[in-house]
Amino acid sequence: MHVSFDDVTPANAPDMLAAMPDGIALALGQNVRAAHPFAEYLTSSPLRMGAFAAGQLVASRRSGEPYTAVVSRGLRSLQFASALASGFQDAARKRFDKQAHHRTFVNEIEVEKLGEPERQSEVALNSSLVDVTKGNELYVTRARLQDGESITLSSFGRVVDITREQVINDDQKAIAEAISEMGVTAARHEGRLVAEALEANPTMRDGLTVFHANHGNVLATNFGEAAIIAALAALRNQVWLDGLPINAAAAYLVVAPALEYTAYKLVHDSGLPIEVTVLASLPVTRYYLLTAKDIARTIAVARLNGSSHPLRVEPVKTPLDIDGLSLRVSLDVGANMVGHRGILRGGS
Repeated sequence: MHVSFDDVTPANAPDMLAAMPDGIALALGQNVRAAHPFAEYLTSSPLRMGAFAAGQLVASRRSGEPYTAVVSRGLRSLQFASALASGFQDAARKRFDKQAHHRTFVNEIEVEKLGEPERQSEVALNSSLVDVTKGNELYVTRARLQDGESITLSSFGRVVDITREQVINDDQKAIAEAISEMGVTAARHEGRLVAEALEANPTMRDGLTVFHANHGNVLATNFGEAAIIAALAALRNQVWLDGLPINAAAAYLVVAPALEYTAYKLVHDSGLPIEVTVLASLPVTRYYLLTAKDIARTIAVARLNGSSHPLRVEPVKTPLDIDGLSLRVSLDVGANMVGHRGILRGGS
């Protein structure tokens, strides 16, 4: 069963609008747990019916008023924009999560956002983000971590304009693709930041670089079976603060693209419980061996305090020259080394 304009009244408009995000997800072919009871009625036209419901909330339809006039009234309302953002946010986050392979081995550290934007400090990583999107907004804050190391959090966003025609025609697939593509771009960008953080080898508060002979976490052996054997022993023999070996088991093997096949074959043939991840921005012979991230913090990405995901889709004020509405896709990113124990770097 599908609803028509005549079925949406000022009395049930709030419920119809509340069902719109789930209706969009169902229309996109997604599985929705505990979907709103009205969501299935909106799958054929979630945008158009949602805008009509929002228009009914702005002002009830007058006798003889065209249905499209109510739709136009609703699509510029904050209620409709918020429901639309909610409906597409999940799709964008799923794309981000699918692309963000690096998040299998990095820690996530919660930081506070500091009032006014500040210039990137010396710990900030070189970002090519401004070359990826047009008209992005960049804000930077710096947070201190408990172990004395620092991490820089940058926020960027791109505004996606949605026309009245797209809403009336229920072109949710094209809109979802445009917004979800941002999720893929964001994940790739964060992956580059992780690779840059690994390769930067910054000096930590002990006065030594992260990867240093004194830390027992550098291996010059070319990648192969002999290198894995040496790396496993070196990882277990790294010394903790008490002067004793950390005896950490290897959990992740991170390699450059040229080493991908060899890495998977070595792990498979050895039967080791190690997960292989490939980072495209690493030097051609580089590899890293890490212990489980809940055993030792080594490389971390930042997350805003109170946020459940780095990617957000939210409504923004629509420019007067746009016949429709605008949504902003925002991402908070940052990566840095936060510890030298539990990780080993190999190759050159």
